[in-house]
Formats: sequence, C-alpha cells, structure tokens
Amino acid sequence: MFAILGNWVNRYWLAILLFWGALAIVLKLVAPSWDQVALDGDFDYLPSNSTSRRGIALLHEAFPDEQAKSQIVLVFARPDKPLSKLDRQFAIDVAGQLSQLGQESFNVLDNIRSRLGQEHSIPPDKVRLNTMLVAPPAPEETENEDSAVADDKQAPSLGLTQQQADKLIEAVCDEHNLPVPDPATAPIVSVGDLVAYVTDDFPWADDNTRVWTELTPVVGQMLKNAGRGKPSPGDASNDGRNLDDHAVMVVGRLTTDMMATENVWILQAVKRLVEEARTSPDKPEGLAVGLSGSGMIGGDMQLSIGESLKSTELTTIVLVLLCLLMIYRSPLLVLIPMATIGVSLSVASDVVALMAQYLGPGDLTIAGLSSDFKIFTTTKIFVVVILFGAGTDFCLFLIARFKEELGLGVELSKASGTALTHVGDALAASAFTTILGLATMFFASYGKFVYSGPVIAICLFIALLACITFAPALLRAFGKVVFWPFGIKHLTPPEESNLSFDEQMKRISPIWDWVARQVIRWPGLILWLSFGIAAPFMFNGLSVQKTHDFMNELAEDRASKLGTELIRDYFPPGESAPMSVVAKLPSGNLNDDSDYSIAYLNTLLYNLPGVVDVRSLYKPIGGDPTSGKNIGAATLAGSPLAKTAFVSETGKYAGKVTQLHLVLDKDPFSREARAIVNEIEKRLEMVSKGEEFPAEKPEWFAGTQDNWDVMREGISKWKGATFEFIGTTPGMRDLERVTTADETTIKVLVVLAVLAVIIVILRRPLVCLYLIVTVLLSYFATIGMTDFFFRWYYGDTFDGLDWKVPIFLFVILIAVGQDYNIYLTTRVFEEQSRLGPRRGLRRAMVQTGGIITSCGIIMAGTFIAMASGTLRGMIEIGFALALGVLLDTFFVRTVVVPCFFALMAGKEDEPGEPQGVNNEGKALGEDAAHRGSSPHHSGSSQVTETAS
Repeated sequence: MFAILGNWVNRYWLAILLFWGALAIVLKLVAPSWDQVALDGDFDYLPSNSTSRRGIALLHEAFPDEQAKSQIVLVFARPDKPLSKLDRQFAIDVAGQLSQLGQESFNVLDNIRSRLGQEHSIPPDKVRLNTMLVAPPAPEETENEDSAVADDKQAPSLGLTQQQADKLIEAVCDEHNLPVPDPATAPIVSVGDLVAYVTDDFPWADDNTRVWTELTPVVGQMLKNAGRGKPSPGDASNDGRNLDDHAVMVVGRLTTDMMATENVWILQAVKRLVEEARTSPDKPEGLAVGLSGSGMIGGDMQLSIGESLKSTELTTIVLVLLCLLMIYRSPLLVLIPMATIGVSLSVASDVVALMAQYLGPGDLTIAGLSSDFKIFTTTKIFVVVILFGAGTDFCLFLIARFKEELGLGVELSKASGTALTHVGDALAASAFTTILGLATMFFASYGKFVYSGPVIAICLFIALLACITFAPALLRAFGKVVFWPFGIKHLTPPEESNLSFDEQMKRISPIWDWVARQVIRWPGLILWLSFGIAAPFMFNGLSVQKTHDFMNELAEDRASKLGTELIRDYFPPGESAPMSVVAKLPSGNLNDDSDYSIAYLNTLLYNLPGVVDVRSLYKPIGGDPTSGKNIGAATLAGSPLAKTAFVSETGKYAGKVTQLHLVLDKDPFSREARAIVNEIEKRLEMVSKGEEFPAEKPEWFAGTQDNWDVMREGISKWKGATFEFIGTTPGMRDLERVTTADETTIKVLVVLAVLAVIIVILRRPLVCLYLIVTVLLSYFATIGMTDFFFRWYYGDTFDGLDWKVPIFLFVILIAVGQDYNIYLTTRVFEEQSRLGPRRGLRRAMVQTGGIITSCGIIMAGTFIAMASGTLRGMIEIGFALALGVLLDTFFVRTVVVPCFFALMAGKEDEPGEPQGVNNEGKALGEDAAHRGSSPHHSGSSQVTETAS
C-alpha cells in the first residue's frame, strides 16, 4: 500500500499540495468556527439514569415553571456593623439593574452614554442602568419601618424633559430596528428599561421574577444571614463576633447549565455591573460587593478554559518551533512539520465543525437512527496538543528516513516516496494505536467522554493523512534544501569498506552506541535497578486521590472565587449553591392542610449531620422544625405562594411531589459535601423501604430524643416514596460516580484496542504483551510522580489530582506511548533479520535513538504547553503528559524495552567486534554500491547522518 502511495507522491507531488491547499481554503469558507457549534456543560451530559438527571426531569414535569439550572449570586456585606437601610436599598437597586441585563447590555449602554454626551453633555459616569430618564416626583413619606429598605432620597436622574426622553428612546430603537414601545404596556422610565427593551435575551429562568431579593415573597428571608436554625460557620467570624444582619444576597436564576458556554458572556456582563456598582457614587462607603453563584463559577471556568486554549495554541507553536530549531538547526526543515500540522489542524477543525453543524442531535435520521454528533470547547485543547505532538513525530520519522535515503544515494525524485514506503507502516501503526485508544471512549457513559474521544480520533486520522501525503510531497518539492545549512554528508563505499562494526556504530552516534552496549551487556541488572527506582512512584500511582472540586481549579483572583470567599464569611458554605430533594409521595395529598408528611420529612433532614437548614412547605424560610408547640400548626400557616413554590399543582403530580431545599455546612464542590449527600440518600432509602426506626435515637441523628420522637411519629407516611437529588453537590457526586466507572471501562478497552493493533502489526504476542506492560508501568510511575509533585507544590491546598488527569493521561499515554515502542521494535526486527539478535538490537538502538529522543522532547513540549493556562486541572494534565512522554522516551524506550530484547537475544556473541569483521565490512561495503536503487537497505551498516 505505502509503496503505491510513495510512487504517487513521487509523481503527483504538486497535485497533492494543491489539493490540500484548496481543501483547507474551501472548508474555511463553508465551515462554521469551532466556537460557533461547540457545546459545553458537565451535568447535562451525565447519563439519564443518574440521580441528579432523574431529579431534574421530575422537577420539570411537576413544576413546569421551574427552569433554573444555575445561579448568579451577588453578596453585599459589612464586616464592622450590621447593614443599614441605605446598604440594603443599594442592594435592591443593583438587583433591579441585574434584572435588566441582556447579552449586549453594556454595548447599548455605552451607545446611550455616547449619544447623551454628544447631545446633552452628560458625563458617562452619570448614566447608569438605574438612572431615571426624567426626574421622578418627590417620594411620599412612609411610616413603614419594618421593610428597613425605604428609600429616603430621590433616585438619580438624567434631568431630561419628557420630550427629550422620548426622542432618545426613538433614536435608540431606530438604531436597533425596533418599534418604539407603547408607554402603556412597556413603559421606559430608566436607562435600564431602555437597555432591557433592546437586549431582552438574557436566559432568565423566570421572566416575571428574574432576580430574588430580600423583598421577594417566600424566599426573601433566606437571603439574609440571620435567624438560622442551626449554628454554622457563617454565623460568626473567627473572633467570635455575631455577624447577624451583616450581609444580604441577591440571586438571579438562569436556565443555562453551570458549565454552559453562555455563562461566559453572562459573567462578563455581571462583572461589569458589579464594577459599576462598586464605583457608583450611590454606593455607601465601606460596603463590600461580591459575585458568585454556580453559573458565575461555571462562567469563570469556561473563561479560564478559553484562555487556556489560546495560551496552549500559542505556547505549543512557540515550543515546537524552538525545539525543532535547537535540535535540527535547519530553518527550512521546521517548515515541513509546521506546515503539515497547520493544514491538518485547519482541515480537521473545519471537518468536525461541519459534522457538528449538520449531524448534530436530531439533524439527520436514517432508518430510524438519529444523528447525535457533538463537539466541546475543552476538546479543542486536546486536539491542538495531540496534533502538534503526534503530527510532529510523524513528520520527523519521515524526514529522518528521507535524509537517510538521500545519504544512501537514492535519487531526489524517488527519495520521499521511498522513505514513505519504509516508514509508512510504522506511522500508520503508531497513529492507529492512538486513534483506536481515543475511539474507545465512545463506550463510556459520560457524554463528554463519549463525544470527545472520537472527535480527537477523527482529527488525528486527518493529521495522519496529511503526514503521509502532504509532508512527503513537501519534501519532494524542497528536496535537499530543507537540510540547509548543514546538508547531507555522503560517505563513499571505499571509505566504509574497512570500518569495523564498532566504528560504524560510534560514527553514527557515540552516545547511543554507549547506551546500547551497556544495555546489551547488563540487561537483567539494568532492568531490576530501573524497576527498583520506579517502584515507589508506581506504588503511589496505584492509589492517587482525585478531586472534583471546581472551585479549587480556579485561580485565586477569579471574580467568582473571591465572591464565594466573601459569602463564606457570612453564610454557611452551602448557601452559595443549595441542593434540593424532590420527593414523590405514592399516596396522600401534600396540599391537604391536614397532611403533615412534609413536616416529618423536614424534621428528619434537618437533623442529619452536615445539614444546616431545610426549607419546605412546612418551613419556607427554614429554621428548627420542632421549635413550635404544635408541629401541625406551622403547616397550616403556609401561604398559597409557599404551596405553589414547594408542592406541585400540575396534572398527575398535583399534591404528590414536593421539593425541599437543603443548605449544607460544607463547600458544595467538596468531597465532604458529597459524603453528606450519600448519608442523606442512605437515610431516605431506609424511609422509602419502610424500615422500622428504633425508639432510641441513633448516633447518626443529630437532633435530640424529642426531635427523634416527633420524626418517628409520621415518617412512615413516606414509605414507597421516590427521592431524587438536584443541585451542584448531587451533580458533582453523580459526575464522580460516572467518571470513576467510566475510567475503569475505558482503561480496559484502551489496553485491549492498543494490544490488538500492535499484535496485528508485530505478530509476536509475547513481545506485544511486554510492550503493553511497559506503558502500564510507565503510566503508574507517571501519575505517582505527578501526585508527589503537586502535593509538594500546592501544599495544604492540595486535595488530590483533578479527576480528568488519570483518565486522559491513561488514554493518551498508553496509546501515544506505543508510538516509540513500535518505531523501535519494527526497526529491531528489521535489523536483527540481517545482523543477528544482538548486533541488530545494537544498530536499531543507535539508528533510532536520536530521532525518538527528538520526537519525545517535542511531544513533551506540546503537552507542557497545556500548563501555560490558569486552571489547575489543565496544568496537572499538561505536566503529567509531558512527564509521561519523557519517561517513555528516556526510560521505557532507552532501557525497559531494549533490555527485554537483550535478554531474548542471549549471549552467543559479544556486543563488540564480531569474528570476521573485515569480511563482513567488505561485504557491507560492496553491497553499498547497489543501495541507491534498492528499496530495502535500511538494515545496512552504511554510515549516514540521521536526525540525531
């Protein structure tokens, strides 16, 4: 196959170059950008049978108006004293501005500022979202002191006349091709009203109540840090001061998933709003304003991922260029791999973008099967580094053989095709181990694994096609000039005919010849010493701790992380992202005021360890459920609004489904919080099964014996009930469970796939099994060393390696790690067939040492580029992959694999001068005269300069 392809390259090289160039241009014109069709999110791609997905499905069916998936949380706080009326009014004013935000809000606001500056000389800092167009009438006196937020000053105004305001509204609407709104149905009173009218596309979960404040019915009181049922870390500062009423939250609810890409622009809009609030002349002095919420944390994550992608792309290109220049010192030689990778990356990105556009979920149905192709933002980072790393390796293997062919006298018009003929099988084998290894991720349960692995595999396959067509065509076009300024040195057969085998090996590479001789002389000792050194790291790698803490991934200066820390100073840690229990009762009517089932369930949950507060129909604002004298009286006090919020009124779920909101005393992303959810699930399973609770309070119940007695009185009403969990913490728990199970599945499939490929190629099962064992040991040593390093580097803040590190490291390292093994092993077999077991091994090590080392360094450079971002997970993955490749290059390829071949070769001859060297040398010299036309001369001992 590759002989035929090599002939085509020699004959039609110009057509091949033109084809790839035209293909790249056409695809760039017709394909959408990756970002336009990329999806994201984490919880949305959990299996449909996971607890949190079932809970969301039940919630949406029972409460169709409940569409919130993530939150914006603003916190207003004072460390020195309780909030004043002005503080709390300012929070409500900012909440009003938040509710008016749209995707282009600040672009429109800047446009309005510019227009007002030109036409009315109004300074930009006077034009804010809460600024009135026309001065409102003076506020009426109020005697209502209970609200604590009465505004005692006139709202800021532009001071326009009504006619001027109408003219401004008309001009802005005309600019955005919108009709002027009817004042009776859509009055434009403030700057924010005008902005909201023009940009009303924010993904609010509830368009009527977009933002919750302390004045919002039912939920308002829970936004203040006072009146909690249980003491919590947020109730007092470290010095023991009471911080009640020192902080209040504003909550905006979004329809976007926590990790949705839309949250990036939402975060940017809200960050600007917060900055304007902090610099507003209306802000009371000393009032701190923070930004958090699951949606904003996800937005910061996505923003960091985008920054990491840009940084990785730039760093990868720079590192590859520098490595190529330093190793080969031939500027034009750098052009071959860079041009090949550039073309293949462009074509591959556009191909998968087109597939995502036209083969997305439900876009195409054939024979009852619907398309479901997806790509993700994070996937492109792996595409970039793998294509640069693997693509550079493929090109350099090809270039090294091309140089060898020219040095042996092959004509320029045939050299690139001949080189492809000899290395094509090894390149294809190396690529397909990675391609199939990545493709096995399709059999995972977690959606992002299912789609990401095959997408990367498709891109790598396209890169392989470029490396076996475009790259050799470029070599044919440039010829020997790519090796300028050093060129290619030719040694004539007469000069070579009298060189001994030792001299020939030393002339090729003194360093690798020395390594080869030591390996052949002491294989057993070196192998045992190597395993002894690596053993502690491999042992540690068997049990590394993983973390799913998204907050820990973010850099310390991220807005959402700073805001979350501010919230934790005044509220329980779980308040930034409460979880919910959605309970479905098989019988009874939860809307019946005489049914106290919710009260008993509320009591159980409230008294579980780790639960700070529970809000339900029984206790809409939370607090101790047994504090009243009559447990049923509080239920009767529930308002219609509370019933609508907490108990379903929809179809078959009416009176059967309720939701209870739980606040935990641990960080929602933490391992400890997930353990609390496990405990909650365990106790509710006991309830659902109707297990008999003992009369004496058990240790796991945190309340008093009286609390226990009250709970036991009616908890049996929930026998047979269904309990589902939703929210950040349950979602993280499901993510942990699913990805842990997938990790095991993928590891097994990757090993089987890679083993199958190398058995087909090498056809020596024992050797193939050993090669698999070597990369497995390399993986465990790598992840063990990575764990040791980051445990030292991060110190007390280290909570384990990011959960993505083990699985991506395994898939990529096991697959990519076989590249060098295959290249070395195929060369060993080729040389041994001519020179014998020991001498063939020695020559193979010497001939491939430089090129494999160079490729390994470049591959490690592309992976370490991932560490140039700010996300801990990406830094850890980049470090681990770079370390793993270096271990494969300088440890597995140099020691572990050659020692095995040396042991297999036995000791029938010495690694030095063989008997009859002069005769052998002469024979080799005579044979050299015919090599220029021979397609099979790679086993020759002719001295050539390689890429080393």
